[in-house]
Amino acid sequence: MNRPFFFVFILISIVICDEANRLYVNDKLVRVEPLTDEHIKYLQDLEMNSSLDFWTEITRPNKPVDIHINANEFGQYVSEFDQYSIPFNVVVDDLQTIIDIERQQIERDDFMRQIESRWLGQTKIDIVGKYVSYNDIVTYMQEKANNDPTHIKVRDMGNSHEGRSMKLISIQYNPSSTRNIWIDCGIHAREWITPAMCVWMIDNLIEDYNNNNPTIRDLLNYWTVYIAPVLNPDGYEFSRSKTRLWRKNRRNNNFLNCYGVDLNRNYPRKWMEGGASNSPCSETYG
Repeated sequence: MNRPFFFVFILISIVICDEANRLYVNDKLVRVEPLTDEHIKYLQDLEMNSSLDFWTEITRPNKPVDIHINANEFGQYVSEFDQYSIPFNVVVDDLQTIIDIERQQIERDDFMRQIESRWLGQTKIDIVGKYVSYNDIVTYMQEKANNDPTHIKVRDMGNSHEGRSMKLISIQYNPSSTRNIWIDCGIHAREWITPAMCVWMIDNLIEDYNNNNPTIRDLLNYWTVYIAPVLNPDGYEFSRSKTRLWRKNRRNNNFLNCYGVDLNRNYPRKWMEGGASNSPCSETYG
């Protein structure tokens, strides 16, 4: 390989890596406090017509709204907030710093699980209270089902857009029960706390039932519980490996290389009546 071509190849590789792994260096999390209906209208227009990432819903005056603002756009929006006399403060000055800390903790947890498995011979998967991969969550559910196949089963909901098998767990101690509870998590890819919460719930329901907790026994002797920990496995894994703050699924919208549908805005009832965007590049594209 000649030298000029080699350097061009390296440069192209760097660009591709930068595009594939979104960084948030000096991006801000800003909390604004709309005081008037005019402020609300301005923020609603921003949500629909800008690249800003709104983390909380715009509802009424005097209720704060959290917004993720890219580093290169921060100055522009500070000027606009001042122009409209909207109070604001910077909650997180560098989002990448927070993400890096989170990533380091995940890597430590993964390393410790490998040590426990390979060197200590532990086969039980302990993922409660941790942020783990979709495959780890499925393996955990299967382990629970293997331990009590009469009452606990892992069921298939079909495949995701990228072909991942979508799983849920059913907990049924009374086969004659006709009452059901449905719980799902992880519909927004970046909200990792929700799959972790569903895993915690699975663990506590089963353990508390086996430990004769009277409240849980009364519940599970009367109701069958279905829990789907990750309704958006494609987006979830993409947020783990590429773009931490990815929200949607990974459907190709065939428009300006924009991917993803906000699955929580994609139900048929009252579709597109509010809170959703018809722009394929929007975070709330329904």
